[in-house]
Amino acid sequence: MINARIVVVLLIAMFLSLPNICTAEKPAPLTYGKAQALSEAKPKKPVKIKVHRNAKGEYSWDLTGDDPDEVARADKRLRKAMGLQ
Repeated sequence: MINARIVVVLLIAMFLSLPNICTAEKPAPLTYGKAQALSEAKPKKPVKIKVHRNAKGEYSWDLTGDDPDEVARADKRLRKAMGLQ
């Protein structure tokens, strides 16, 4: 008989605390977005080279790129390859 009373009291306590469990703070929802480190890590774009040849058979070129140092190195390599240096 005592065990039955304990079980009844525990069940009542459980049902009375049920609203408190349901209204407890829920974790914040996950947010998706771009990470700062990933947005800053961009792949390097290669230097674009457009080669032109005139009627005399001489070559010239146009270099475009984001990094001026890479553009200068590409120009130096082209001049060396064409024997202009």
